[in-house]
Amino acid sequence: MSLEEFKAKVLARQIRNALRKGRSYCSNVPASDLAAVEGDHRMRKPAAAKCKELLQAAREALEADKKQGDALVALPSALLDCEDEEVCGTSVPFGNRNWQLVLLTQRVDGDCAERTCLLRDPQTDRFATPPHPMQWSAADKETPGPCGPYHFDRTGSAYLVEHWLCVGDAPCQDVGGETLGWREQGPVVGE
Repeated sequence: MSLEEFKAKVLARQIRNALRKGRSYCSNVPASDLAAVEGDHRMRKPAAAKCKELLQAAREALEADKKQGDALVALPSALLDCEDEEVCGTSVPFGNRNWQLVLLTQRVDGDCAERTCLLRDPQTDRFATPPHPMQWSAADKETPGPCGPYHFDRTGSAYLVEHWLCVGDAPCQDVGGETLGWREQGPVVGE
């Protein structure tokens, strides 16, 4: 008996045993039914096509997030005061409203760190004072506010910062003490 015949007999016996125990058996998928997903990873053709589509969409979304968050916002140099000049003007997405939190000041003096930020609406290139924008105008007309951390809820529409609860377009409410976060938390911005 050759090695290949021996392997075939062992496989046939294992299949019979598995079927007797109520298990199922899936034979090898013919190579003609497979397609490459990426590198050496192969799947059945319909699944491979869907997987490629999902991977492409995920990569595009990740790239868009990187571009939105990594972009430096052009601001008058008189507003900026960072020990590392390359970080001034950096922005991160802020909730689900397509706003950005933009860093203006970052200084460290011993154990004390000072950071100030503005909110920016990239659609209009106007700015507002965080934590809650009451008016939008040019950056030099707004007073910088706290950089966070802003604890968003799962929807990205409400957030907690310091002792404030901010929801939608209503003014922020003082909750009477330091906030800790949401029970079912979303993203945290400005840590």
